[in-house]
Amino acid sequence: MQRFPNAFLPLVGENIKYKNSVQELKRLPDNKVGITYTKVPDNQHQFPPLTPQNSITETFDHVIVTCPLGVVRRWDLPDFSFGKRTAIRCLNYDNSAKIFLQFRTRFWEDPAKTQNPIVGGTSSTDLPIRTIVYPSYGINSGEPGVLLVSYTWANDAARFGANSDEDVAELALRDLVKIHGKVARDEYLGRNGVHYWSTDPIAGGGAFALFEPGQFTSWIKDIKRPEFNIHFAGEHTDVHHGWIVGALNSAVYATHNVMEREGHKRLFHKVAEPFINQYSLPLPTDPIA
Repeated sequence: MQRFPNAFLPLVGENIKYKNSVQELKRLPDNKVGITYTKVPDNQHQFPPLTPQNSITETFDHVIVTCPLGVVRRWDLPDFSFGKRTAIRCLNYDNSAKIFLQFRTRFWEDPAKTQNPIVGGTSSTDLPIRTIVYPSYGINSGEPGVLLVSYTWANDAARFGANSDEDVAELALRDLVKIHGKVARDEYLGRNGVHYWSTDPIAGGGAFALFEPGQFTSWIKDIKRPEFNIHFAGEHTDVHHGWIVGALNSAVYATHNVMEREGHKRLFHKVAEPFINQYSLPLPTDPIA
């Protein structure tokens, strides 16, 4: 999924500022927006003390905020509407965890090596790993392969998070052996990767928005509505929350709002419609006032 934003790097790479932590959004005169941020040195926490010496404020005509609301709520914010402030504070995010293991061969595709060969797709189980996701590329290549041995959510993810990464990898491997046989342990190269969104400060402590009963009806218009030339985008602002298509829809919507306010509606359609048609995205209606 990271390949999609990476495709934009040649176009905007020089404008991206890395290792900076936003601290404040300001409403300025003449409908301008100020962003105050601090540089984050290597091996330091995300929130260094905010002082005149280490803070930088830049001014913009429009700002599009794509961060998860769990991140946004840590900032100093302007006087947003009550509905937006409530959504920023209370919108529910689900936990998630992924466990990757690397193997000498893609044994799960080989009927000579496992009784349950599978090509692409997923396996679901009541074992702690819950969901295995098999790669749908490089099939039958004979090369080493990385398998998403466990993709879990909510409490299942939290229970893995109580253990070290090496212990989690071993637990996942044990479950995989129960499904594909001893070959899984024989082919394991000892290399693994584990990611918990609940402990990821950049993700704000959650993997994706999971609206609780009543939250979507009550807050979605407030979440999407631009205020003070500050616009919001991301999967959490769309009906298809929790997936990349929601992020794509929200990008089109936020861009439409910015260009509409600047009097460039016709240019928007000229520039954006090929992208919209390519990905079968809905054309945005008039922006929410």
